[in-house]
Amino acid sequence: MTRAVRAHSIAAVMVVLAGCIPAYKVPVLQTSDTSNFTLIDKRSDTEKQGASHNLITSCEYGITQLGENDIEPPRLQVLRAHLQSAKDLQNRLQGKSIEVYSFKVIRNWQVNLRRSVQKGKSGALANAMIAGCFAGPEIEGSYAIAENPNGLPSFTVLLSIGIDGRVYKMRHFETANTFDETRSMVDGNILPRVLSNAMNKLSQAIKSSS
Repeated sequence: MTRAVRAHSIAAVMVVLAGCIPAYKVPVLQTSDTSNFTLIDKRSDTEKQGASHNLITSCEYGITQLGENDIEPPRLQVLRAHLQSAKDLQNRLQGKSIEVYSFKVIRNWQVNLRRSVQKGKSGALANAMIAGCFAGPEIEGSYAIAENPNGLPSFTVLLSIGIDGRVYKMRHFETANTFDETRSMVDGNILPRVLSNAMNKLSQAIKSSS
């Protein structure tokens, strides 16, 4: 890694730790039709605020639950547009109230950030930075080694909704090829694709239910 690239990576880490990140922009399919269903937001205020973990000794270091202001337009608007555009769901959703219990989008930069901070350092402290506590399965946004053996930056979407008393819970996980592909200030970041794939999975679950 060249000195310039290394400096860029360290600068990116400092921006992350300072929380100075612009919102992710998600294209929304425009439709002139009025939705034939109602979305009811039942998410907690705590969830909407989001959370980040910047203490390097923490098992949750580098994991950020994106808050309501971190995605534009708001994720429920993205969900509404997606369901509204799914023509094969219109009869099933006609006149329904869809309760959204949870809609978490979690970015995991843990391995990438540990490696960036560890660059140029040696000894026990450096080893602790890269080999320290990592998120286990009890931590939202974590992943199994089989899902991500190379520790690539990733997004996890956790979505829980209710329709007619039936609860649909969905987890969708995707990795990026590079750190930049998960940064909000980079055109072509993968979050719009991740959200689209997650909501496609939800739509399929709704269609498959009896």
